[in-house]
Amino acid sequence: MHDQERRTRARTRPRHARPAKPWLTNLRTAFLIAFPLLLAWALIPAGAKPGQEPAGTATAAPTSDAVRQVAKAPRPATPTTRPRRPATTSPATTRATATTRPKPRTTAAPTTATPPPASVSTAERLARDLFERLNAERRARDLAELDWDNDLARMAAQWSARMARTGDFSHRDLGAAGGLPGIGRFSALGENIAWVEGYPSMGYQLHFGWMRSAGHRANQLQPGFDTVGIAVVCDGGRAWATQNFGRLDSSRAPAMTSATPPEDPIVALRSDGVHC
Repeated sequence: MHDQERRTRARTRPRHARPAKPWLTNLRTAFLIAFPLLLAWALIPAGAKPGQEPAGTATAAPTSDAVRQVAKAPRPATPTTRPRRPATTSPATTRATATTRPKPRTTAAPTTATPPPASVSTAERLARDLFERLNAERRARDLAELDWDNDLARMAAQWSARMARTGDFSHRDLGAAGGLPGIGRFSALGENIAWVEGYPSMGYQLHFGWMRSAGHRANQLQPGFDTVGIAVVCDGGRAWATQNFGRLDSSRAPAMTSATPPEDPIVALRSDGVHC
């Protein structure tokens, strides 16, 4: 009886599992969690993974940064392929009269001469070309031609060279120009400036741009001026041009006027292919 009871109890007593080590259980659990995730990550295409870009692409600069770069970009120094108008200041005309203050007279001989001959540098050829175009416009309007003045030309050459050297496109202070050599002979002064690049005929483009501008045209067609000096400086394919106009103290030209002459007709429109 007792043996039978012990065997029955032995069959019905629950069997306990062998105690497992805790670290092994934790390792198995971690593997069961991590393995599916690793498998899924491996099957995702590289271009779709967060934080990665598809092969062969580049990061684009923010639009705002690109706009700032364009705004700060300097004017191109290389010739352009598309014609553009010459750059000029506004207002284009700067006049300084000496009639409101005493001005010393000079007994120096006039320096009126002819412009540079054609067999010279490109810059000098452009200066001569601008001089001829200017007087052609005056003749077409029954105005007296302007005489070439070496002192005004020297003044213009210094200013064109300064603009080319510094890149500072601005007018000279004509009120202070009376102290320059030979300039004390003038009771009135005027100035036109411009630069162009990339044109096959720079003399045409400079002249046409000045004639299309009211202030520049007023200087070129001013009845009260009797002399002019013109200079061009070529630098890196760009032509920097200055026209300095003068009225001599002993001038017999008509009185200075503030009227702006009409633009048309512009007659000096030949294209000669001279460029820096």
